Amino acid sequence: MKVDKNLIIPSLSGLQYGYNTAVIAGALLYLTKTFSLTALQEGFLVAMAMVGLCIAAFAGILSNVIGRKPSLLLSSGFFLIGELLCVWAPTFPILLVGRFLVGAGCGIAVVVSPIYLIEMAPAETRGAILNLNQIGIALGSLFAYICNYLFEDWRMMFGVAILPALIQGAGLFFVPESIDKAKRSEASWKRVIDPSYLPRFKVVLALSFFQALCGSAAVFFFAPSVFESVGFADPKSSLLATILIGLVYLCAILVSFWVIDRLGRRFLLFTSLWGMALTLFTIFLFPTPLVTLICLLFYIAFYSLGMGPVPPLVIGEISPVQVRGHVMSLMGMIGWSVNYFITLTFLPLVGYLTVGGTFLIYAGFCLIGFGFFYGSIPETKKKSLDEIDRLFKKSR
Repeated sequence: MKVDKNLIIPSLSGLQYGYNTAVIAGALLYLTKTFSLTALQEGFLVAMAMVGLCIAAFAGILSNVIGRKPSLLLSSGFFLIGELLCVWAPTFPILLVGRFLVGAGCGIAVVVSPIYLIEMAPAETRGAILNLNQIGIALGSLFAYICNYLFEDWRMMFGVAILPALIQGAGLFFVPESIDKAKRSEASWKRVIDPSYLPRFKVVLALSFFQALCGSAAVFFFAPSVFESVGFADPKSSLLATILIGLVYLCAILVSFWVIDRLGRRFLLFTSLWGMALTLFTIFLFPTPLVTLICLLFYIAFYSLGMGPVPPLVIGEISPVQVRGHVMSLMGMIGWSVNYFITLTFLPLVGYLTVGGTFLIYAGFCLIGFGFFYGSIPETKKKSLDEIDRLFKKSR
């Protein structure tokens, strides 16, 4: 499949997002010693990026006003300033500010980049094109895990992310604005809450909630801590295990890249939810180091096939262009608000319920999500955005 070169630079948003959200997993092991952090402070540090993500999730609305390309430029600026603060941070509060700004960059990137790719991609390859963003996230996560293993200095871990921010910031000056610019002037929240959009609105809410409630943030952000809690005594062993997670994540995303426009959205979504529930339930039953590692690797594989790439794709497809920015902003705000709660409560929950008990809760949400999605999400593969729009109008 030939990929338009103009789509590569916007896809670097995924790379930056993946690196900056994953790098904290390893850096946390060293930051705890530097600043003598409590479990609650650790959770708050991780969750601070979620605060930035929640606020910046409204970038979809901003992009309706200033455009997709300028919004991505703003994202690169937040990445750069936040990363510089994290590298310099002499105190814990300054580190929190840096992580907040990085989170703001992530929030803009995760909302605007998929919108841009959806609007620029042809119908027959839209799923694969949007997965360029997911491939970037997977590459960024893997690179972060490798840096966590190689470096024992958290400042170095944060500093590596400065380069892609500079590359994307410069490259964005040479890509075109989205093709649907003219239609965005018609956007308003009134259209989002219009009764005619209610079936789509329910799907958007459900996808946003359950993508977060399945517990993926806990796995990506706290993987080394999880491995230590189940018996990995050496921190380096825990970090090496996270590299395996990053490799599986990337491989599964590449598989999804090739099959999402062949097998369809529903098949991948349902397979993903059942697989994730099964792996989390197995950890509850057999919380040994080896079983936990194997199950988390399969969990990441199932997530990467369905619950990772499908929600933003389906939400973008079913949302009319006039409100797409608003809807993607809503998805980001809901998803990262829930992820903030997940990251803030994960370590305390593990302290009370153990890793297995906490994962059992997430497994239950996976099954509830399957039950809801089975009767509410239509198949959208290889349909034009206009065809999808007519499909929902007929179902009213």
